[in-house]
Amino acid sequence: MQFQPSNEEEAAGQSSHSDERGAFEALLAEANEELYEGCTSFSKLSFMLKLYHIKSITKISDKGLSMIIDLLREAFQHAKLPASLHDLKKTIHKLGLDYERIHACPNDCMLFWGEDSEREVCKICNISRWKGKSTEQERTRKCRERKERRKDKLLRS
Repeated sequence: MQFQPSNEEEAAGQSSHSDERGAFEALLAEANEELYEGCTSFSKLSFMLKLYHIKSITKISDKGLSMIIDLLREAFQHAKLPASLHDLKKTIHKLGLDYERIHACPNDCMLFWGEDSEREVCKICNISRWKGKSTEQERTRKCRERKERRKDKLLRS
């Protein structure tokens, strides 16, 4: 026996689909507004994507980007900037444009993605995907050496 949707269920499914499409188109139209009157370089969406791209490439913390957004909103009150980092992320997510972090082999042999996402070592060179303790100990030793060479007081004029 096959399931046959009733006309009411079919109409509800089409209505739901058209509602989602309408909401997406409204969101896209809002995001494609000018950043500010007369701006030809950026739309609201392209500016948000550029900010988010800079965040992901430079590894700026959420707090750091929130502070930058607050500063931009204060300096450019006429611009149509997102109210917060949360609003920026929400808009980008609703449009399906967010990013996913994918680990890579330190020697660039492979990506730990898909069916390899749970692997602990590279299947090509057998190097661990994780930084080892020796690397951490080396970093700690170097920090200690730098601290030993620092002056107790520093006067800046």
